[in-house]
Amino acid sequence: MLALCMVLCLVPTTAFAEGETVGKAAAANSEVSVTVTSAAEFVKAIDDTNTRTEETTIIRIGKNFTVSLSECEGYFLIKTKVIIDLNYHGFSIKQDINSDKAFYLTDGAELTIRDSTRFQYGVLKIIGNGKNAISAVRFSGKSNATLRLESGTVEGENLEYNRKMVDGRVYGTPGGFVRLDEKKPSLL
Repeated sequence: MLALCMVLCLVPTTAFAEGETVGKAAAANSEVSVTVTSAAEFVKAIDDTNTRTEETTIIRIGKNFTVSLSECEGYFLIKTKVIIDLNYHGFSIKQDINSDKAFYLTDGAELTIRDSTRFQYGVLKIIGNGKNAISAVRFSGKSNATLRLESGTVEGENLEYNRKMVDGRVYGTPGGFVRLDEKKPSLL
């Protein structure tokens, strides 16, 4: 019995708390998921994405709400990989100040908009003030950034005539829609 105890003491063991991973490979594939139900929570979730070291942040919309661009100093800065999961809800970004973009993606950033629910009826609406031009997404000048519309709908309302919803490249997959208001601005 003493010999068995001595052998077991020599076997290396590793214990991890729940959710912990080992090594850089596991850290490179990590995700953080947060559900937001208000404008303040959305603003904080976007701000937090730019300070995290995880590869991807999933921001799940938990109920319908509107966020004004004045609540985020003019636009939402995306520096990392961010997925906005509309989660069958509608969420609006309102241009209440003189800002020309809702999201600004820096070099290497990725923004994915999707609705992970069965029917994929979630909507991201960009509400312009009707006076100043606004794009849903802008890319930095030398940008290697990506916007993906996987599912759900992105729509514009009260946009300045002939304004681009997205100023740059869009990668779509079947199931994603871009719907514009009656002024018919161009997509690209």
